[in-house]
Amino acid sequence: MRNTLFVWIPRTAGSSIWARFCKSGSKHAWLTSPAQPPGGAQVVTYRHEHIPSLVERGIITPGWLADRYVFSFVRNPWDRLVSIYHHLRQGNPDQQAAVPMGFAEYIERVCSGDVPALGGRGIDALSYANPQTAWLDLGNGRQPDFIGRFENLAEDWTQLCDVISCRDCRAIGGRSNRSRHKPYATCYTQRLRDLVAERYTAEVERFGYEFE
Repeated sequence: MRNTLFVWIPRTAGSSIWARFCKSGSKHAWLTSPAQPPGGAQVVTYRHEHIPSLVERGIITPGWLADRYVFSFVRNPWDRLVSIYHHLRQGNPDQQAAVPMGFAEYIERVCSGDVPALGGRGIDALSYANPQTAWLDLGNGRQPDFIGRFENLAEDWTQLCDVISCRDCRAIGGRSNRSRHKPYATCYTQRLRDLVAERYTAEVERFGYEFE
C-alpha cells in the first residue's frame, strides 16, 4: 500500500472513510498537532488541520509530505453548510454553544468571512465553514493527488483504493456520523443561496457545483 495522507475536510464523509481504513488492517494514525507522524504509518490524517501550517510549525517536514500520496473529498457547498450547521447544533454542548443562532444568521456570518483561521483552530466551531479550497492548498502550489466527491463517494472511493493499492479497503459501506436535516435546498432563501455562491465561488467554479 502507498504511503498516504488524508486531508479531511469537515462533513465530506470523512468518518466513513477513516473507519474503512481502520478495518482494512492498514497501519494508520489519526493525529492532532503537535504529534509527529509515527514511523511505519501507511495512512495518516491530521483531521481538519491545515497542512501548510503543520509544515510551518515543524510538525511534518516537506520531505515527509513529498513522499505521501495525498487525497481529499469535497462536497457541494450549499449542502455542506447545512450539514455543518446541523452537525454542530446536534453535537456536544460546546459545539451547540458555537451556533446559538438560526440557520439564516449562521449563513450570513460565515459568508461575511466570520470564520476563524485554519491550522490549530481547524476543528473549532465556525472554522468548519472555511472554503474547501483552503484545505486543498498544500503549499508551494501543490494540490492533493486525488480529489473525490461526496456525491460520488462509492465510485471515487473504489478508484482511490486501486490507486493506493489498498485491496482490503474497497467496500466503504454506509455513511456514519450523519447530521439530521431536511434536503438542503429547502433550507435556503434566494438571498442565502446567493451569499453562498459568492463566498464559495472558487469551489463552485472549480468543481462545477450547482444549487439543485
